[in-house]
Amino acid sequence: MKTRILLILLVLMCSVTIAQQQLPNNSFENWSQTFLYEGLSVWQSSNGGNIPDNSGVVKSEDSYSGDYSVRLQSLLYNEDTIFSYFYHGYLSGDGPGGGMQYSEDFDGISGYYKCNMAEYDSAVVLVVKFLDSNPTWFFGKLGGIHEDWTYFHFDMPPVICDSVFVGCISGDIFSEYVYDFDSWVMFDSLYFTFSGGEDPDPELIPNYDFEDWQNFYCSNVDDWHSLNSTFSGMGVEPLLQSEDAYDGDYAAELTTYLIMDSYIIPGYLSIGEIYVDDDDPVRKIPYTDKPDKLTGYYKFMPVLDDNGVVQINFTALGETIGGGQYVFTEATEYTYFEVPIEFVGDPDSLLLVFSSGGVEGSNLVLDDISFEFSVSTELDNTPAINIFPNPASNYILVEFPDMSSVEKFVITDIQGRIIKEIELGKSNLVEIDISDISDGIYIIKCHNSSLHKKIIIRK
Repeated sequence: MKTRILLILLVLMCSVTIAQQQLPNNSFENWSQTFLYEGLSVWQSSNGGNIPDNSGVVKSEDSYSGDYSVRLQSLLYNEDTIFSYFYHGYLSGDGPGGGMQYSEDFDGISGYYKCNMAEYDSAVVLVVKFLDSNPTWFFGKLGGIHEDWTYFHFDMPPVICDSVFVGCISGDIFSEYVYDFDSWVMFDSLYFTFSGGEDPDPELIPNYDFEDWQNFYCSNVDDWHSLNSTFSGMGVEPLLQSEDAYDGDYAAELTTYLIMDSYIIPGYLSIGEIYVDDDDPVRKIPYTDKPDKLTGYYKFMPVLDDNGVVQINFTALGETIGGGQYVFTEATEYTYFEVPIEFVGDPDSLLLVFSSGGVEGSNLVLDDISFEFSVSTELDNTPAINIFPNPASNYILVEFPDMSSVEKFVITDIQGRIIKEIELGKSNLVEIDISDISDGIYIIKCHNSSLHKKIIIRK
């Protein structure tokens, strides 16, 4: 008899466990290093940009001198031609925003190249001299087909400078033509020259002969997704492994960055993949359970009056049927949060994403993120709320069960935000004007009980 009871209990426990789909790695204890690409040491390149699997800058053993050269390949991405490039200095939203420290006199740039360019296309060698942040631009173009290593030299203005931007591009960015995506160019031994005297030391351009290469990696928390693989090649990792944990060894730390002097990049942490160049950038994952709430612990150090946020969205056949949202405010110590979740159907997918805010420097630390589920072993004999008409457009009649403890009720949206609050009064039948509420799915809920009902509004 005891054995039979234990077996029944074991089956029931297993059923509850299977039904409750918990978030993976929800305490952020497990992290991995992700290989990104092999790239030029010291130089910045398009391989570290936000195009997935961008491998347009490649190490080649076909060299003019030494062991290696660099090859630039224009790529096809979403039916667009994407140029590849490498450079010293830094970019802003309008192009080169500054350069590496350089004060030697020079008025020319030389090097060696091979190329196979489309008929009207050209590779570009770009040099911008800065003096007190004021730029003097120069660019030269290399085109045609050159199967052997070929020397090139461009004269440029002999103005003095305190820093310099120098880079090479696989296609002609100054032309309006659209070119074949299979154009390529190779460079080796890129150096400045000076017609007025001794040439500068070539090694003043770090890794000028493209001999030094390295593998680039980024860290990511296992089973979650961030923008690290997109922007770490630009020196930015919006997600970091933090040892300031609420529990265990690690937490997830999100930081908002400004890149290229123009673009705010929040720290995002998502249960689904993130594609920054997509109309629907954050992906959902398959999910069929109905948790009551999302809970966790956080610290938030905002800049100015910034806020972090977590957004939860459950969908069925593409339509929202549940979710919630929480806004993080300043908290210098770990603070508990919870997000109640309301459902109007059974989900098939889940979107869950955290953001560190929209101001550079805002910082959000997260730990022990979990779904919580209610467990009931009793049949639900709770009286129902009746609503008619449903769907409705201008008004609804709401009939409540005879419960003297119910004094008022609220209408909320799927995210749990209160849209309207109504006093029940002495009657259990109430007419409600909904003409001022937008189309959508809403929840009518008794203020101090678990009674709730879905209402669809269509104008």
